[in-house]
Amino acid sequence: MRIPKEFIIKGKLWSVEYKWNLTDKDPGGPPQRMDGLCVVSRRVIQLDRALPKEEKWPVFLHEYVHAVLFEAHISGLDGPAGDYIEEVICEALADAFVTSFHVRWKRKR
Repeated sequence: MRIPKEFIIKGKLWSVEYKWNLTDKDPGGPPQRMDGLCVVSRRVIQLDRALPKEEKWPVFLHEYVHAVLFEAHISGLDGPAGDYIEEVICEALADAFVTSFHVRWKRKR
């Protein structure tokens, strides 16, 4: 499945960027290597260029679910437990999408 360069969620334009050595800066510790990252402040999903081809689609879908939750105003659940719950939800939905659906992206107008 081809990952789109841009897509729309609830009328908002999002884009996809590929980065080498993608990391997330953890305020409580050292930066951590990431396969993907949803940067809600810029409406961008970042994917690590080093990901094997077969892992890019599942990682993209995981980050896409984060974007959907953000646009639905239900992301960032309170506290560390909320972060964990959001990760579990994103992983479960991404896995279900990968194994259940063949997705064809609607072209932006």
